[in-house]
Amino acid sequence: MQRSSASDAATRFNALPADQQQRLRQQFQAQDQAFREGWRLGPQLGLVFPKLHGLFGYVPPQQREAALAVLRQLSPAQLAQLALVAQRTPPQERDAVRSAFLAVPAAERDTWLKRQAGQ
Repeated sequence: MQRSSASDAATRFNALPADQQQRLRQQFQAQDQAFREGWRLGPQLGLVFPKLHGLFGYVPPQQREAALAVLRQLSPAQLAQLALVAQRTPPQERDAVRSAFLAVPAAERDTWLKRQAGQ
């Protein structure tokens, strides 16, 4: 689904006049790098990535593929809960919370997220 959304967006972008494309590129480049990097992860993750940045902005190389795979499996509701967890996690606890989250089996993620988000 994300690929078709990205493909549709690319088609719409390519149909725009060149000056409008350039203006949009400039607006995108003017954004914070973390914001830009988040959108390169796709539309679903890009939308919420600024809120996840605390937990997932600096992922060790050995966790990157697993982290992306898990994040792409999450529903919008789960991403919203994870965003709450990310925003409430103190910097000194981020690595431990991220590692704990990535270790949670898929069937238990809802429970873990609700507990961590205080819901």
